[in-house]
Amino acid sequence: YFPQQKLPTSQAILKNTVLAIERSYELLDEKQIDRISKMLLNEKEILIGGDRFAQLVAKDLQLKLLSLGIYAKTYEDVMLQFEEVKNNKGLLVLFSASFTRSKSIVSLAKQKGWKVVVITRNKDAKADEIILYDECNNASWTVNSTIDRLCMGLIVDQIILKIASSAINRK
Repeated sequence: YFPQQKLPTSQAILKNTVLAIERSYELLDEKQIDRISKMLLNEKEILIGGDRFAQLVAKDLQLKLLSLGIYAKTYEDVMLQFEEVKNNKGLLVLFSASFTRSKSIVSLAKQKGWKVVVITRNKDAKADEIILYDECNNASWTVNSTIDRLCMGLIVDQIILKIASSAINRK
């Protein structure tokens, strides 16, 4: 993954990451965040998936939901994610930067009757809800993984803020 001839500088990664986060924030659709937040509030069976570094964001969403009293499952082992989709039904929230490896789990989930939310930079992704973030200046695995993870985290935080504010407004 790491090109040995030249790794990006930390300043280059930071500059590109800030730009991507700013652009991703501009792409956010408040109504879509609201719909997804309601899905998370209303669904009993929630699976949060991802592979490689996206599992960090999946775990982050799981723990933040748990802090709000919403139980969700996540597995680092991608095969366990497939088993969960194969044997249950509910809401799948999938973090996938390129969506290349995720097509098969989304296809299986749709066949099994799951609702599917995908958070990605791939404009060609297929799901019930797709949240896109900016892919500016993705040049190497190091830059991609940093930008992808932080842009996904921005989306997680917006969803959690929406759920928390809806709980406050109900009181």
